[in-house]
Amino acid sequence: MRNKSITTLLVSLGLLTLPATQSIAQSPANRSTDTALPPPTEASEDIRGKVLRYLESDIFITEGYGLKKVHLGQSLNDLIEQIGQPHKSNRASLFGGSRKLYYRIDSNTEMLVIVTKRGVEQIVFEGDLSSSYSTYAGARFGMSQSQLQIIYGNGTVKKNTIRFSRKGIGFAFKNGTINIIQVFPKGT
Repeated sequence: MRNKSITTLLVSLGLLTLPATQSIAQSPANRSTDTALPPPTEASEDIRGKVLRYLESDIFITEGYGLKKVHLGQSLNDLIEQIGQPHKSNRASLFGGSRKLYYRIDSNTEMLVIVTKRGVEQIVFEGDLSSSYSTYAGARFGMSQSQLQIIYGNGTVKKNTIRFSRKGIGFAFKNGTINIIQVFPKGT
């Protein structure tokens, strides 16, 4: 059953093609009693490795949490240890209550991390349609508000923004599409 799931995933991603005589969903009546698959080839192992590396990559934003390496509640020291020094940093208030750290995390995405004494309080991603970052639920840069609401339902809508407080995520729109994804503590 597990091999069928992997095969289905690889075929749907376009990373595997099946011979014309084989289908993913062969009927049980046509199967022999020996259902073992042939041993994987070097090419299929290479494709499997690529799929696993993609699924393990830190490009999926979790609502109310952040990324694997950058998340809410994380200390400033741990943040810098995980991803290095920001390309820009400044104090967010005159009294030194928080710091804003700016990172370019790929050629199409920037990340602002707001840190206080309690740790990371907020993470803001700004990107365009070419960004590889998206939420686990499937929201990504370049989506329209109506597409976003299919995924998340109704949130609090204000001028060019929609916020889902109970989920800990918000979005801003430029020219009708998502250009900012904001992560904050759930319920705030």
